[in-house]
Formats: sequence, C-alpha cells, structure tokens
Amino acid sequence: MKTNLLILILIIFAQFVYSQNISLFNRDGIDISGTTIDLYAQPDEFLMAAHISVKNNSTSQIRVKVKKIEIDTLSGTTNYFCWIQCWPSTTYESAQFLSIPGGSITAPIDDLSCDYQPSGKTGITRITYVAFNNGDVTDSVFVTINFHTPLGIHLFNNNLSNITNNTININANADTSLISFTLRVANNSDYSKHIKVKKRVISSISGTSSYFKWVNENSPSSMVSTDSLNIASIDTSSGSNDFIGYFSPNGHEGTSEIAYTFFDSNNLNDSVQIILNYNITLGIENLNLNEVAFSEPYPNPVKDNFSIDYNLIGNAIAQIKIHNVLGSEILSKETSDKRGTIQFNTSNLSNGIYFYSVIINNKTIRTNKLVIYR
Repeated sequence: MKTNLLILILIIFAQFVYSQNISLFNRDGIDISGTTIDLYAQPDEFLMAAHISVKNNSTSQIRVKVKKIEIDTLSGTTNYFCWIQCWPSTTYESAQFLSIPGGSITAPIDDLSCDYQPSGKTGITRITYVAFNNGDVTDSVFVTINFHTPLGIHLFNNNLSNITNNTININANADTSLISFTLRVANNSDYSKHIKVKKRVISSISGTSSYFKWVNENSPSSMVSTDSLNIASIDTSSGSNDFIGYFSPNGHEGTSEIAYTFFDSNNLNDSVQIILNYNITLGIENLNLNEVAFSEPYPNPVKDNFSIDYNLIGNAIAQIKIHNVLGSEILSKETSDKRGTIQFNTSNLSNGIYFYSVIINNKTIRTNKLVIYR
C-alpha cells in the first residue's frame, strides 16, 4: 500500500517539477524550497501551523495556486491549509489563485498557512504542499512538513530499556509467594504532568491476586490510583516513586494478563500502557517424580495399537508425543484424567523405529524407542 502511495506521489511530483520562478521561504527568510521541515508539539496542542511566504522570481505576474498531498496521516487528526482563504480538510487544491507580481513576495497576511490539529494523537503526520503556476503546472515548487506529536509519557524497565506500550512475559512457579515488576515513568514533555495509574484485569486464574504500588496506593482492591505523582518536565520517577506491579499465584497454574495504564490526570488522551503476562506453571522441579508414574508402552514392538498407563498428581498436565527418526511429530495425545491409560492406533504407520516422549507441564521427562513391526 505504501509502495503504491509512493509511486502515486512520484507521478504527481512529475507534474510539479522544481521551478526557479517560484520559491518558498519561512518567516526567518530562509529558502525552504524542495526541503522537509519538522515541527514538534505536544499531542494536546490545539493547532500546529507553518507560515510560508511565496516569492515570484520572474519578471512577470504569476497566478499561484496551492495543492496538498497527504503522504501519511494519523487517524483522528485534522489538517487543512489557508491560501486566499482557509479551505476545508477535504480540499486538496485551492479553488482560487493569488496573483503575485514579478519579483514580489507575499505579505504575512497572504502567506500560505499549513495547519494541523493533532487532537491528542501521537506520532507523525507527513504532508507535502505544492505552490504552482495556474497557467503552467510544471512551474512549481514544494515543501514537505512532518508534524511530530511524540508521546509525553514513557515507561522504562530497570535496565532503562523503553517498554512503552509493550507486553512483558513473566514466567514463574506456582509456589512463588509474590512476583514483583518495577518500572520507571518518564515525562518527556515541556511541562509537568500529574500521572495516575489504572489497572485492568484482562484475564486472571481463579485464586490468584494482583495489586500495584503507586504513590500511596497499595491495595488489591484498587483499580485506579487515588493520588497522582507530579513528574516535572524531562524528568522521571525514581526509587520509592517507581511503579511496582505485584502478583501472587497462590499455588495456581495458568496465565493471567494485567494491563496498567499511565495517564496525565489533566489530559486523559496522554496515556501509555504496559501489559504484564504472567505464565505460572507447577514446574517439574516441584513435582515428586516418585508420585508421577508412566508405564513403558505395551506391547513394544507394536503392530497396530499400543498403550501407556499413567498416574499424575496436583495440576500436572501430561502429553505423549510420537516422532519419527527425522524428529517430525507423528502422533500426540494429552491426558484427560489424573489416572488412566492412553491408547494409540499405529495401523497407518510404516514398519520402523520411532520415539515416544513423555511431557509434563511442557517439559520432556522421558524419551524412549518405539518399534513398529508387523
């Protein structure tokens, strides 16, 4: 899609070749013809604008129109331009032209105004503006503007890696009493922010519990922090002010997902998120293997069928997998009860040597040879 858009833009630019008859200048008098300009603002800024003077370098009057080309725009934002008048965001070419005498440059009141409303959205919007001679579209010049509205809030782990809007996988055993995850909150904006935290349980294994520490909040029942932490411009939380997410498996296996949103209490659109994905297993090291019994496959060698008896404890989940000599999985079955027999039909398998593996809680505890012979 972006490749097609680039091709389209190149085709359009082929019609609007750089011209020496028209030049573009910023308010500092610098020639910006054919360049790219980067503008920066906070996402909650109401309006970002670039004011551009248009100069006629020829000795004759030129009737100048303006065209905008949206290269990449953020959803939910608005952009428009003013030339003679301010045109709606759906207008891509001015319906009117401005007559500029030879050797003249537009007065500030007549300058091209490239306007952008971020509406709380973060990211980059790229727009190219073309000023062209209404009598000869090849007599033209362009400028590209990148409107930047970066995130005001960023999240970092203890290694100072940026984990903003990431999912963090945390693996632990069910007998772990308490799991903690610490992160640092940074304010990269030009003014202080009052940061609060909101907790959202995406999924949770019954019997487990989670809570967080932020300012004075430290209760399993809290879903939104009562207090906010005031973080100054270009500053971070640190030490006792860092966020800590807690999770207690309480002996239960499974996966729980907890999302934490960090937001400016004065601007709800300025927010970021982290998802903590807790993968809790009983762990082979916590199993008494004397109480986990798997028989050898019988009969072995096998003709058309064989069986394996088993006896499990706790919440252990077991699988039996059959592989050929190349390591490709051929058959697989999972236990359905704590005690029983797993039966396999091998009538469709060719004579030869295979291997069976006993897997408990995703860990292989035994691999032996299985022979099929008829």
